[in-house]
Amino acid sequence: CRHTLIWRTPAACPQKKAVSHNCTVREPRWSNLFNLTALYNKTDDHRITLDGTDYVFNVCGRMISGCTGKNEVCFEHEKDLSYDDGSLMMRHTSKRNCKSNPNIKMAASINFLCEHGKKHEKPVATLLSDACQVEVDWRTELACPPHQEVQCSLTTPKGLVDLSSLSLPGTNYMVQSDGAGELTTHVCRALV
Repeated sequence: CRHTLIWRTPAACPQKKAVSHNCTVREPRWSNLFNLTALYNKTDDHRITLDGTDYVFNVCGRMISGCTGKNEVCFEHEKDLSYDDGSLMMRHTSKRNCKSNPNIKMAASINFLCEHGKKHEKPVATLLSDACQVEVDWRTELACPPHQEVQCSLTTPKGLVDLSSLSLPGTNYMVQSDGAGELTTHVCRALV
């Protein structure tokens, strides 16, 4: 006997890259809207110091103070926000030329990473080996798809059993299985 199951789901569709030129982007598979406008700092620009140079930027709006010093690089041109295969990234460029390659402008890639419970965490940056590109990781709940949290505690005659401490805010559990390969799971909430 053979049975055919028809299951209409966007998970079976090929991934598409979604690109936006404002601070919101809709991911194409599940149609979740990511809105990063709350990350705009109205009082001061974001400043990260690497190897004696200050890298200054703001997201989702104009810069507040800009760059005034010699050892500062301003990323004043917000190019786009994209969602591609689970990755939420914003690109910025600077008016300043790269020291190691004066033919190109300094650039920054800001990777927004899902971290439940982190509203406005400070971004962390690394300077790539060519010294022309700054890569920023910014953990925020604004990069998380809609998720569901469930009751994770139970009162028993012997006391309270609470599994909520097993819930990971920024990643999932990956479990190796002999026959099924790698399984992804989470405790107390939907997958990150």
